[in-house]
Amino acid sequence: MPAVLSSRLLKIAIYSHSFLPEVDGVSRRFTAIVNELARQGHDVFVFTLENQPEGIDCRHYTLQHTWSIFYPHKRLGAPTFANFATISSVLRKERPDILHVVSDATTFLFGLAAKILGIPIVSSIHTNVYALADTIGVSYLQPVLVFKDRLECRLLNDVATTSSSFHRVLHTKGVKCSKVIHTAVDTVLFHPSRHNSTVRSELMFGNTTGFLAVFVGRLSPEKDIFKLIDWVSKVPNVYLALVGDGPLARHLEKLHGPHTRIFCKPKLMNQDDVAMILASADAHVSNSTFETLGNTVLEAHASATPVIVPSSPGFIDTVAHQVDGFLFNSQHPEEAVQFLTKLRDDVALSRKMGTAGRVKVAPKNISFVTADILTWYFAAKEQHQSTAMWITWSSTIATLFMFSLLLLFYSCWVVVETFSFTICFAH
Repeated sequence: MPAVLSSRLLKIAIYSHSFLPEVDGVSRRFTAIVNELARQGHDVFVFTLENQPEGIDCRHYTLQHTWSIFYPHKRLGAPTFANFATISSVLRKERPDILHVVSDATTFLFGLAAKILGIPIVSSIHTNVYALADTIGVSYLQPVLVFKDRLECRLLNDVATTSSSFHRVLHTKGVKCSKVIHTAVDTVLFHPSRHNSTVRSELMFGNTTGFLAVFVGRLSPEKDIFKLIDWVSKVPNVYLALVGDGPLARHLEKLHGPHTRIFCKPKLMNQDDVAMILASADAHVSNSTFETLGNTVLEAHASATPVIVPSSPGFIDTVAHQVDGFLFNSQHPEEAVQFLTKLRDDVALSRKMGTAGRVKVAPKNISFVTADILTWYFAAKEQHQSTAMWITWSSTIATLFMFSLLLLFYSCWVVVETFSFTICFAH
C-alpha cells in the first residue's frame, strides 16, 4: 500500500452479522481485522447482532436480529424500520469516513442510510447464497436473491468477495463486484508445532496407528456432513473427528464412539483448541459446496495438514489439486474415497502436501490483508468524493424509488416465508 495512504487514519464503521462469541469464518476474519485496524490507530466502531461482542475492544452498536424459515439455525440481521432508525442515528452521530458492511438482509438499510447521509459504503459478500439455496431446497428463490443483490449494488460504492471463483459466479449473475479481498491466517497460532499426541489419541479413542481426518465448522445441514461421514467411513482405519457445534450436533453426537470411528462431542471451540486439533490431524476434510473461500482450509494449510474438499467455488481458490490437497467432484464421492486412501497409505505424500500448504499461506498475515482492505477503502472513498457533485434531485428520486422496490422485495419475502411455513406446518 502506498505510504501516503498508510499514514492517513480513518474513522471506520464495520457491520458483521458474526462476531465472537459466534464462531465461524466471518467472525474470526472480522475480529482480526477490527483489532488490526485499531492497533494501527484507526478509529473503529462496529454494528453487531451481539449484545456484548467478545474479542474486540471498540465501540459497538447492537442491531435487532431475526431467523429465517429457510435457514432457521443461523441468526440474521433484521430488515426492520427500527434497525434503519438505529443505523441512521449512529451514522449521523459518528460520521465515519467509510462504512463496510457484510452482505445480509440489512445491506439495503445501510445502503440507504449511507446514501442519504453522504457516507461512502462498501460491502463484502461472504456466503454463496445461491448454492446455499440449492442445498437447503429453495432454489426457486435464486432469481429473488439475484434481484436483491443487483439492486443493493446500486446503493454501494463498491462490492467485494473473498475468492476469484465466487467473483466469477457473481459476474455471471450480473452482480457488480470489482474486488477480491485477501484472507489472513494466523501462521503463529496455526502451526505444525501445535501437534499434540494426547489430543490425537483422544480423537481416535486410543488408537495409535489410525489415520485422523478432521472436519472443523458448523454442524449444520448445508455442510453435507452425513455425506462426508459416508465416504470417510468407507476407508478402513480412518477416524473422523467432527469439531464444532450447530443444529445437527445432537444427531451427530449419537454417532460418537470407537465402533463408528466418529468422534463428536459438540461444543464451540476457541482458536487455540482448533489449532491444536488441526496440527494433530492427518487430513482436513469437508463435503460443503457453498463456501466462498473456506477459512478452515487456510488454517489447515498453516498447520501443515493436507486437505480433501469438493471442487467447488471457494475451495478451488484455496487448494492446489495434488499439490497441497485434493479436490474431488461432489457428485462422485468415490473420488474422495480414493484420495483419502492415497493419503492414508502414503506418509511421504501427506508430509509433502502439508509443507506445500504451509509455504503457500505464510505471506498471508493480518497486516498484509489489512493493508489491502485499506487500499480498497481509500479507493471507494475517493470514488465517492468524485461523484458527490452529481448528487441531484434526480438521484434522490432514484434512491427513493429503490427504497420502494426494496420494501416491495422484503414484503414479498415475508409472504413467501409465511407461505412456506404454512406448507411445512400442514405436512
